[in-house]
Amino acid sequence: LITNPMTHFPSFWLALLVLFWCALSRADGHDTPNIILILTDDQDVTANSLDSAYMPRLNRLFRSEGMEFLNYYVSTALCCPSRASIFRGQNCHNTKIFDNGDLNNATYQSGSWEKFLDTGLEDETFLTLLQSAGYETALVGKYMNGYLGPDAASHKPPGFDHFMGMMKTSYYGATFSDNGKRVLELNETAYQTDFVRDWAIEFLKQKRNESKPFFLMMTPFAPHAPATPAKRHENMFHDTQFPRFDSFNPSDDIQHQRPAWIKNMPPLAQAQIDSMDNFYRNRLRALQAVDEALEDVVGTVKDLGLDKNTFVVYTSDNGQHFGDFRIPAGKRQAYETDVLVPFFVRGPGIRGGSYSTQVVQSVDLAPTFLEMATSSNTMTKTT
Repeated sequence: LITNPMTHFPSFWLALLVLFWCALSRADGHDTPNIILILTDDQDVTANSLDSAYMPRLNRLFRSEGMEFLNYYVSTALCCPSRASIFRGQNCHNTKIFDNGDLNNATYQSGSWEKFLDTGLEDETFLTLLQSAGYETALVGKYMNGYLGPDAASHKPPGFDHFMGMMKTSYYGATFSDNGKRVLELNETAYQTDFVRDWAIEFLKQKRNESKPFFLMMTPFAPHAPATPAKRHENMFHDTQFPRFDSFNPSDDIQHQRPAWIKNMPPLAQAQIDSMDNFYRNRLRALQAVDEALEDVVGTVKDLGLDKNTFVVYTSDNGQHFGDFRIPAGKRQAYETDVLVPFFVRGPGIRGGSYSTQVVQSVDLAPTFLEMATSSNTMTKTT
């Protein structure tokens, strides 16, 4: 797993470590930082979902008051493999989690939470190592694809002190496994992202052990398809369209220069384009509740006086394309649209409005978090 992060993952480790080292030296009163990781699902960079017109709070709290990594890439542009890489600090050719395990062209052998569990990958993640280093750990939201049914309902993954893992990922009426002890079914009026926010705030205010540092994962389903917005946002962005780049639905002479598997794809029909525009609008609408949650969670961190020793990271598991090279809306591809995702961090000592153009990777999150957690003189290193 993550025994020697500097050997295997130097670029991101060094970039973030220098940043966090400076920040930690200025944090008041504590050597060991709290960390909040906010992980959205399928959020793009290239289709402008981060624009201030669509996520003004993110821009104020993270872009203006934090630091942005402009070239942050996931190793695999698909949910389950990407999350396995984040949890383990390994690429999918090492985890053997290649797919979500729930599609016609996928089998149990290709991926899913069940394989992650059965092959023992779940037994050692950066969460289990953080927990052994003295952290109180928590997750609320989506865990991994395939985490559903009776087996999931009675299973709390190793490494989590508090676990509210989503099984039914509906935007309204979602269900969760509450620490593997009971199934919590939200009613049809409860919006999933709002529940994730409220649970996280309750953890910060009431559930955590104040004598311990904490690592909190907030993993809302937004803006993943079907991207159902909260009712309060469903009338926004009426005329908005996804951006039409040069790669969008190109002419035959451009398309025929593409790889064999897409070079002969037919032009997108107008009905397909209209459907993608509608999907794009709903994605932006679904992100509004996420944007609101950022303000509420960061505000709670400040109100509790935790901001002097808490880093908040915002990212996603993969991106999204919209008609590039005639491919209908989706992910899975090696194009920039799918593998370039948001990455922001705010916290003590981080200069607002700063950014890095260094190429960094999702597989380096685990060793970076572990190095942050075990760097103080008061804790024993486990990496």
